[in-house]
Amino acid sequence: SEGTCREPVRGPLIESEEPWHEIASFALELGDTSTPTVLVDVRLEAVERLPEDALKCHFMPESFDLQIWHQLEGRRYRLRRLRLQHKILPEESHLRVRRNHVVLCLRKAPVAGPQSEGSRSAPHGAPGRESKVQFPTWTDL
Repeated sequence: SEGTCREPVRGPLIESEEPWHEIASFALELGDTSTPTVLVDVRLEAVERLPEDALKCHFMPESFDLQIWHQLEGRRYRLRRLRLQHKILPEESHLRVRRNHVVLCLRKAPVAGPQSEGSRSAPHGAPGRESKVQFPTWTDL
């Protein structure tokens, strides 16, 4: 099943007196230089049953802050990365809720630089190839 996509948080993060439990275990799908997203998969029991306002994620160009108030367990969970390996596009990043999973889709910022060889005019009237967007190689968050 696809799961539910949620928009990035625009308001304040979750406020509470309860301590945060750091999320230390998650799966990563980093892709390659042609993959536009990095996926961070956090497994958390019954997360799909939580109200929408119990999950918040602030995406910034070089960081993200996922906060989950799990009312069913009476705990608050947090996964925060302050210095990502490469920049992301916060406005195109989002979170998706699936059964027992929260998946963060971090949209990679494309590599800035000269146009690829295929975008130059081809010799002798040969048709040029379209240039492909390239993304930096990620080896970790």
